[in-house]
Amino acid sequence: METDYEKILHTAMNLFMINGYRNTTTSLIAQASGISESTICQLFGDENGLIQKLFLLVSPNLKDDLALKKSKHSKYLGMSTYNGNKPEVLRKNNLRLVLKKFIETDKLSILDLLQMIDLSKTTMMKLVNQLIKDNLVIEMGINTSEKRGRPAAYYCLNTDYGYGISIQFFPTELSCAITNLKSEILYTHLESINSEITFKDSISLIGKSIEEVIKQQNISMDKILGICIASAGPINYMEGSVKFSPRFKNWPINAEIKKEVRKYIPENIDLIINNERIFQSLGEQFFGKALGQSNVLVLEAGDKMSAGVIVNNQLLVGTNSLAGEIGHMVLDTNSDVQCVCGAYGCFRALVSTERAISLCKKNITRYGGTILDNKFNTLTLENILYAAKQQDKLAQFVVNDLAKWFGLALSNLMLIYDPDIIVIQGVYIQAGLEFLDLIKYYMGKSHFLLLKSANITLEYSNLGKTAGILGGSRLITNKLVENYFSHQVSSL
Repeated sequence: METDYEKILHTAMNLFMINGYRNTTTSLIAQASGISESTICQLFGDENGLIQKLFLLVSPNLKDDLALKKSKHSKYLGMSTYNGNKPEVLRKNNLRLVLKKFIETDKLSILDLLQMIDLSKTTMMKLVNQLIKDNLVIEMGINTSEKRGRPAAYYCLNTDYGYGISIQFFPTELSCAITNLKSEILYTHLESINSEITFKDSISLIGKSIEEVIKQQNISMDKILGICIASAGPINYMEGSVKFSPRFKNWPINAEIKKEVRKYIPENIDLIINNERIFQSLGEQFFGKALGQSNVLVLEAGDKMSAGVIVNNQLLVGTNSLAGEIGHMVLDTNSDVQCVCGAYGCFRALVSTERAISLCKKNITRYGGTILDNKFNTLTLENILYAAKQQDKLAQFVVNDLAKWFGLALSNLMLIYDPDIIVIQGVYIQAGLEFLDLIKYYMGKSHFLLLKSANITLEYSNLGKTAGILGGSRLITNKLVENYFSHQVSSL
């Protein structure tokens, strides 16, 4: 029978091979192995300790190299300096675990923390005092309402330690929000835009918006921990550029957002550029209907379509940043409906506003007395979805057809990713719960035997346009934890 030590090593080896070193965290190893993160930290310290042990198992001759403060192997892997299982390094790991609990919870006592993390009371007190010293945690006071025993002191995250800024380009507006460490939106600045906007003007609006939210909060730039910028289209997230924009036709190929925005902000501020679906998916996982789920599919559908995919708590991006571009998945090879990408029968095209309106016009003679009669010149998808809920026969026919394509697409995605939950964002939320039932019906019809016993959880998002803002904010907070821990380790 495997010991915990052996099981952790075997699990870590598999995850390192699948996800790579940088994308494998102790929390992911803990989930996959069924062993607590605190136990992993006690045995190995952190991911660095694990990778070193695995190196020694594979090639004992590496021992001397790994003992060096900056070995060529640790440099190759991007590892921090790590000197075995020193108690001090273990303490820093525990410090990170405690900080994460404060981020996730409103207030905690020492007893609360001890129930979450298996440490001694003395050790826990020292860790909390260190976080207080570093101004990341503050004492709230004593709970005088407790009737038994000594009143407990409560602590909470210092939400004013620093702030994050999340920016998202929507089709008709640029949204810029400033958030605290709890991802509470403190102020949002909006700028009207359209498809004709130039890249130069877009960058100028970003700079203006950053200045505005900082001014409104009456803080200095050095209180900003990070800035996330979300855009549509394939992204080179390493370089921070948009390969091409499907939304803004005057943007150049390989629009260098990071390089241009950096002119407005200091080098020490984290600047993260990625596809909007990445941030929206994180928003759903940490704050929305997918809260606490490890395998999540977030689908934004309407005039634009994309999906964020989270597998075992890891966001899928892909070599070319195309993971999640499911709108261009061809569902009907015989279709004459052309997508903006040039192909025919794409998922996005089959459930687009244009096609829904076209179906209405083509079938008007089959369904007389429709309430859409006097709206044909200004018809929108929202009109059709509303009419369907009013039992309008023409609208119900169109919505049923749209649900069929959703069912086919989502059943295929279920077989690929097998998510715990599928969350739908965008205009289709207005179709109501009946639309979700129709989608489930067609999902079962597409792959009856395989999906018959599957527990399909299909939900509408309740975050609206804040999903991407919240996801970006949480990413900035997570970076704070990483940077804090790296700083602590490097100071040893």
